Amino acid sequence: MGWSFGCTSKKQQVSELLTHTAGSCGRKALKHSLRGNVLWTVEEIGPALDGSQGSVRFIGCYLLSCYHGEWGYKGLEESMEPYYYTVPQSYFKMVPETEPGTKPAWRKEVIERQRIETLVRLRQIPIGQVWRRRYCRGDFQVTGYYNDTQVLGYVEDHLGLYRVPHGDLECPADAMADTVSSPA
Repeated sequence: MGWSFGCTSKKQQVSELLTHTAGSCGRKALKHSLRGNVLWTVEEIGPALDGSQGSVRFIGCYLLSCYHGEWGYKGLEESMEPYYYTVPQSYFKMVPETEPGTKPAWRKEVIERQRIETLVRLRQIPIGQVWRRRYCRGDFQVTGYYNDTQVLGYVEDHLGLYRVPHGDLECPADAMADTVSSPA
């Protein structure tokens, strides 16, 4: 699916996404959250919108963008395993894994990424803890901090000292079990 444009403002686009209907079936947005230009929703679709038999709940992900002064969206949902991870975790309780189209592996990735971002934001990753860089082999140790939002820290290996963005990090399984304390 492609992009659909035609709204004059972001607010108008969000409003239309939250109130549009799906043909002869009923559709209702039960909850929504706007995170930057990503609109997350919990939606129910079906003949009866009361959680009874025949209705289905799903997590929607709408990417929003402005092109030549018009706002538009691209609709995704959990079953597509979007490469976006800012969905509120409370939505997982509203759409249990027994619903069709849920992706447990994607949900685990969301939870892990949000956990790491929280640790980075709170500066609770201890200097000296071993981490792994995504898409690379080998582990490294955090040797210092650059700032709270964009870079986790300085990393030193046999090639020298460089900065690592927090989005490029993954915590090795054995380090995940360690208790985390704030650096001195």
